[in-house]
Amino acid sequence: MISLYILVSVFVFSNCSTDNRPEYLSKIPEIESFTYIPIPDNTFEEVKVNLIPSLFISGSGQTEYFIRTPFWVEKVNDNIWISDPTKGEIIEFNNKGNFIGLIATSGHGPGELQQPASIHFGNNTSIFSDTVLVLDSGLKSILLFTLEGDEISRINNELILSEFFNNRILAFRNDSFLVPLMNHDKHVLGIIDQNGDLVDSFVNRIVPLGYQPVTHNRVYFDIETTENKIVYAYHGLPLIFLEGLDHNSKIIFDFRPEKELREYNVELTPQPRNVRAPVNSITRDLFINKNKIFFRLENEIIVYNYEYGTVEHVITLVDEEGFPMIFQQMIYSDGTFFLINRFTSDIFYFTDDNISEL
Repeated sequence: MISLYILVSVFVFSNCSTDNRPEYLSKIPEIESFTYIPIPDNTFEEVKVNLIPSLFISGSGQTEYFIRTPFWVEKVNDNIWISDPTKGEIIEFNNKGNFIGLIATSGHGPGELQQPASIHFGNNTSIFSDTVLVLDSGLKSILLFTLEGDEISRINNELILSEFFNNRILAFRNDSFLVPLMNHDKHVLGIIDQNGDLVDSFVNRIVPLGYQPVTHNRVYFDIETTENKIVYAYHGLPLIFLEGLDHNSKIIFDFRPEKELREYNVELTPQPRNVRAPVNSITRDLFINKNKIFFRLENEIIVYNYEYGTVEHVITLVDEEGFPMIFQQMIYSDGTFFLINRFTSDIFYFTDDNISEL
C-alpha cells in the first residue's frame, strides 16, 4: 500500500503542467498513462555518503581458479554462483570466497553452456524454490539446475536476447520466466512458459525496430513479488518506472527533471540503421526490495524509498584511501550487493546492514 506521503506527492505532481516536464518524455510510448514525479537535484546533497565495500574475490589473488569475465553473482543458499560468459562457465564459491568447483563448463551437451549471462535463485513461492535458473544468451536458452548443480532441463526461444550485457532472467508468475527480448516489434521484455513459448510481452520499445539509436531500448528490471510490482529503467534515461504487475498504479520517477535529454545523451528521434548513435549509460543495475529501489545513476548508487517518496542515500563507493572505486556492474542478491570490476576480475561486496548504518 503506497503511503499517504506518496499519494500527496502523486496528486501534486500529476496535476503539474506538462510544460514543466522535459520534452523528450512525450516520445515515450504510453507515457500519458504514468503519473509523473520529478526528483529535483537538490534532494541529493544532504544524503550523499561514501561507503567502503569489502573484497570478496581478488582477480590477481585467484590461485585455485581464475574467473576471466565475471558477469553475474548470485547467492544460492550458503554458497555463491558466478557466471563467466567468455569461458562459458558457472563457478561455485563458498561465502568466504573460496573455490568449491565448476557447476557448468563450455559445450553443447547436458550441463554445458555457451554464454551464461544471468543466474536467478530465491523465489520460494513457485516450483523453482529448489531450482537455479540460468539464462544462456549464446544458446538463447533458459537452463534449470538443481542446487547441487545438475541440469534439469533447458528451454529455447529465438526471441531471447543474444548478448550477455543487459541480460537477466527472473522467475515469474504461473511458473514462467521473465527475460529481455530481441527483435520483438513492440516490447523489450517477455514472459516465456515451460514449453518455450512467448505467452506475453510488455515494456515498450522506445526506438522502433530497425532504427537507431537501438540501444536506447536496453532495460534493467526487477520484480517485487510480495508487492506485486515491477520496476524498470531504460539505460540511457534518468527515469525509473514502477507499476503493478497487472499494469495498474503506474508511476514514473524522473531523476533529472531540470534537463532535456539532448544535454547529456543522444535523443530518441529515430535515425537510419546505418547511423552511428551510441547511447550513454545513465541508469543501470536496478533492483527492488520491499519499499526501496536501488540503482546506479551514472557513478552513484541511489537508494530511493518509493513508499515515502524520499531519496534515502546517494552512495559513492570508495577504496580505503578514499578514491572512487572502478566497477562495471552491481548485483543485488539476498541482501548483499556485489560489485564487479571486469578489468581486474575483482569482486567486492556490501550489505543492506552496511547501508542501514550510514
